Amino acid sequence: MNHRRLPVLALTLLFAASAVALGVLWSRQRQQLRSLRAELESVRWAPAAEAQSPDAAEAVSGTVPLSPDERVERMRLRSRVTDLRQRQRLSGEITNRHTELLARLAAVSNRATARLPQDYKRSSEVVNRGHATPEAAVETLVWAIAHRDPVVFVASFPDAEASSLGKQLKEMGVPAFFQEVPKIPGFRVVRREESGPDEVTLHLELAPGTTLPVRLHREAAGWRVVDL
Repeated sequence: MNHRRLPVLALTLLFAASAVALGVLWSRQRQQLRSLRAELESVRWAPAAEAQSPDAAEAVSGTVPLSPDERVERMRLRSRVTDLRQRQRLSGEITNRHTELLARLAAVSNRATARLPQDYKRSSEVVNRGHATPEAAVETLVWAIAHRDPVVFVASFPDAEASSLGKQLKEMGVPAFFQEVPKIPGFRVVRREESGPDEVTLHLELAPGTTLPVRLHREAAGWRVVDL
């Protein structure tokens, strides 16, 4: 398998990654907002009379005048309340912006999904069809990648390459091995080229504008992928 082409497949995952990043940002913003609100509530114990001047507040309440340190502390608390209210307002603006971006992202995703051709097969929809035809062999390979099935994956390649892949699987382990194999979101066959009775190249459209040629060879046990 030609690993030099594998990074091309990874580009199709960038759109989904941006959605995940937005989700993480949204979670952090909500946590920060909850923290700010809790802190704001914790300093709301100050009596309403404190909204007046220090001398007027003391005259109304009839309490003993505050010491210089207590007045400094009261001023600090008032400043903190003002700061928290300002930050709460800004956080609300960020939340609104985030909601707007999520709505736009959903709209773009819906339009992209609506444009997918009817013969496009998502990786969640493919099945293990064996290797009787080139098209079946390709779908089986996509199924093996989606389900992380090492047996079916190795069987999708000729004996010589299958042996090498089997050794890599034993050395790396199944989870680590499939982390190196880019996920294919789906595909459809846009062109078929026959170089002979036992040699076929299928051109797969992985996403709008992204195609991948896959060369297959027919062996005794069926069609096998010889080049990606």
